[in-house]
Amino acid sequence: MMAEPYYRSETSYYRDETLPYCYGVGLDIGYGGDPIKPSAITIDLDIVRYACGDHPCNIVSDAKSLPWFASRSLDFVYSSHCLEDFSETRDVLREWFRVVKVQGHVVLLLPDQRKYERLCREKGLPENPAHKIANFDPDYLRKVVAKIGGARIVLLKEGLGDYNFLCVIEKVAWKTRIRDRLKTILKKIPGLHRLKKAVFPPKSAS
Repeated sequence: MMAEPYYRSETSYYRDETLPYCYGVGLDIGYGGDPIKPSAITIDLDIVRYACGDHPCNIVSDAKSLPWFASRSLDFVYSSHCLEDFSETRDVLREWFRVVKVQGHVVLLLPDQRKYERLCREKGLPENPAHKIANFDPDYLRKVVAKIGGARIVLLKEGLGDYNFLCVIEKVAWKTRIRDRLKTILKKIPGLHRLKKAVFPPKSAS
C-alpha cells in the first residue's frame, strides 16, 4: 500500500506514448517511485526515490555513469525529468546511450526550460534549482544528439502539457550510419537529382 503524500509522476501522464519504445530489458533513471513499467531496473537518488510511489529502487546513484552494465546490453533506457539536472548533458547522454543495443532506444521525457520558467512565473511557483541548462529545449537536445555517434532521433514531440517534450533516440548500426551520412551529403550537391534523371530516366508507362 502506498502512503500519502505522493504526487503524480510526469511518466504517468505520457506512459501510453513512451511505453511502446520501452520493450525488453531496460532502465528507468530518476524514476521517483513510479517506473515506466514494473520490470524496469530502477535508478534514483535515495532521497527522492519515493516521491511518486513505493516501487523499490534497485540502484541508488545519480546515474552519471552506469558501470554495472556492459555496452550494448540493454534494450532501452528511459528517463523522465532527469537529464536536465546534469551540466554535462552530452557526456551523460553518451553514457546512457552506450548501454543500449543496436536498434534499442533512449527515451527521454523532458522540460522545455523557458516554458517551464514562464509557467512558474505565471503561477508564482519556485523553479527547480536542480535544472542546470538555461536553454534546455528540443533544439538544444537535437544539437547534443547530433554529436553522439550512432544516435538518431526517431521521435521528437513537443507541446506535451504546459512544458514537456518527448525525445526518442535509436541506436543505429554502422552501415545505417554510413548510408544516412551519404544521403545527407548527396542532398547538398546542387543538381544531383537532375543528373540522376539524365543517367537513369524514369520508365514510361506501357
